[in-house]
Amino acid sequence: MTVIKTLGKLNPRHAREIRGSRLSVGFESLDRKMFDPDPCYARVGELGVKYARCQTGWNRCETQKGVYDFSWLDEVVDKLLEQGVQPWFNVGFGNKLYMPSVKHESAVGHVPLYYGEEAVEAWKDYVTALARHFKGRIRHFEIWNEPNLNGFWAPMPDDRTDDPAGYTELVTISEECIRPAISDAVIIACTSFVPLRFIRDMLEAGMGQHIDVLALHPYGAEGGGPLVKATRQLLNRHAPNVRLWQGERGLASSAGGHEDPNQRNTGASETGQAKGLLRRIVGDLTTEFELTSYFHIADFMENPYRQSSGEVIHQPLFGLLNGLSYTPKPTYFAHQNLCAFFDEDTVHEELPLSVVYTEDEKDHPLVNSLMRTATFRRRGYPVFVYYLALLPDDNTALPGTVRVVTLSDPTQSLEEPVLVDLLTGEVSE
Repeated sequence: MTVIKTLGKLNPRHAREIRGSRLSVGFESLDRKMFDPDPCYARVGELGVKYARCQTGWNRCETQKGVYDFSWLDEVVDKLLEQGVQPWFNVGFGNKLYMPSVKHESAVGHVPLYYGEEAVEAWKDYVTALARHFKGRIRHFEIWNEPNLNGFWAPMPDDRTDDPAGYTELVTISEECIRPAISDAVIIACTSFVPLRFIRDMLEAGMGQHIDVLALHPYGAEGGGPLVKATRQLLNRHAPNVRLWQGERGLASSAGGHEDPNQRNTGASETGQAKGLLRRIVGDLTTEFELTSYFHIADFMENPYRQSSGEVIHQPLFGLLNGLSYTPKPTYFAHQNLCAFFDEDTVHEELPLSVVYTEDEKDHPLVNSLMRTATFRRRGYPVFVYYLALLPDDNTALPGTVRVVTLSDPTQSLEEPVLVDLLTGEVSE
C-alpha cells in the first residue's frame, strides 16, 4: 500500500493580501437584523473574498417619510472596506410607510409599483438619496432580489405568476436615479434560479438597455453548465454587452425547511455543505461568471425569517459561521482555501486531463461516470481539479486508486506535483 506523505497546509490569505479575485460572500438581510455583523467583519477579511453583497433595506433607512438614516449601512460598508472587501448593493424591498397593508413591518418583497404614485415617487427619492450618499464607496447596484419569485415580488396580480415587464420598469426608474449621481455605476438585474422564459421576456421588454450585469442565483445547479450558456445566447440576441454574475447561491448544513431544493431530504450536514460549496464555486470559475457569491457569511438565527407573506419560514442555515456562536463551520475553511488559491492569478484554461478510478487494476465505468474535472492555469503552471460527484453527504470510502493522466507542457512540466485537498487545505506529495 502506497503511503502518501503530507507536506503541510495551504496558508490562508487575508483579503488585504489578495489583489483581486472573482469571489464574493453574502452579507445580506441586515435590513431585518437577521444576524449580528460585528463578529463577522474580521472573519470576512480572514476568509479572503474580495466582495460582499449587502442589502440596503428601504424600510430600515426611511422610518419617517422623507428622512433617511444610512448610519447602520455606513458602518457595514466602512467596516468591510477596512477589511479589504468591496461591498456591492442589493437595493430592494418595500416600506410600510407607503404600504400600510403589508403583513410585516419589513415589507419584504413588496413592490412600490403596485402601491400607487406616492410609493413610486418615494422609491425614486430613496434610491437617489442612497446613490448620492454612497458615491465613492459603492459602484455596483443590483435592483431588487429574485423578482421571479412571489416570495420577493408582491402583491402579484391574480392572473399572473410573474411580471418581467414590471421588473424591467422598476430597474429602469432605479437606473435613472443612480446614474446621474454615479456616472460609472454598474446596474445589475437578477433572477432566482435560471428562468429562461422570464429572462427572455424581460429582455424583450427592454431590460438590456438599462443594465450592465445580469446576476443569476442558480440554486440547485453544480457549476454553470448548459443554463449559463443558454442565458448567454439570450443575452447575445438582445443585449450582447451585458455581463454575467453568479450573485447568490448557498447550501444548508441541516436538513428540512427553506433550503436548496436539490439538497432536501438528503441528510444535509456541515461536511456536505463544505463539499457542495467547493463543487459549485469551482464550477462557476469555469464559466464566464465574472463574480461568484456564496450565501451566506452566517446562519440567520437572530430574528425570525420572513418573505412577502409575512409568515415565519424555517431559518435557512446556509452560513459559513454558526449563527449562535459565530464560529467557523468546515464550509468556512473550505471557502478560505478557495480564496487562497483561486485569486486573479488562477484562470480557467482547457487542458488535457484524464481521471480514472481503478480497483485491482480494473476500471469501474459506473464510478467513473461520476468523475468531474476542471482545469486551470496559475502563474504559468497547470492546475487540475477532480472530484467524485456522489451526494455531498455520501462519505463512502472507495478502496481503489485514482489515476490522473495529463499531457504536460514541455516548457512548464510539473516536476514535483502536489495534491491539495481543498476541503481541509492539506497538501501532500
